[in-house]
Amino acid sequence: CLDNITDGLASTDSFSLIQQISEACKKHRTAAIITLLQPSDEIISLFDKILVLSSDGQPAYFGPVDRVQLRSIFIGDTENSEFLDSGSIADLVMNQPMSAKSVANPNSKEDQAVTRFRQSNLNKKLIHELGM
Repeated sequence: CLDNITDGLASTDSFSLIQQISEACKKHRTAAIITLLQPSDEIISLFDKILVLSSDGQPAYFGPVDRVQLRSIFIGDTENSEFLDSGSIADLVMNQPMSAKSVANPNSKEDQAVTRFRQSNLNKKLIHELGM
C-alpha cells in the first residue's frame, strides 16, 4: 500500500513515479494499492481499476477506468443532469459533492452515486468474481 506518494511532487514526476510502479507491477504480475488525492487524467489512465470512496468510506465506484461507466455512476441520466461535462475523468468524479452533509441526505448526489454503483451490473460482476 502506498499512501499519497505523489504529494509535493511536480505533475511530471508524479506521472513518472506511477508509471514506474505500474510497469513494475505488470512485469512481476503483482498489484499495488495506491491512494492519491486529485490525480490527473493521465495518472488515472495508468491504472487498471480505480476505487472511489464517498466521504463516509462507502464504495461509490470500483472498476475499470472507463469514462462511460464512471459517468453513468456519478452523473446518472445525462439528459436530466445539470453537470457540465469537461471531458475529464478527475472532474467527473471530484466535482460531485462528497461532504458529510450529503451522506445524511438520501437525495444527495453522493448517495445517488453509491446507490447507482451498488445496483450496477459492474458491481454485481465484481461481487460474483469475489465469491461474495
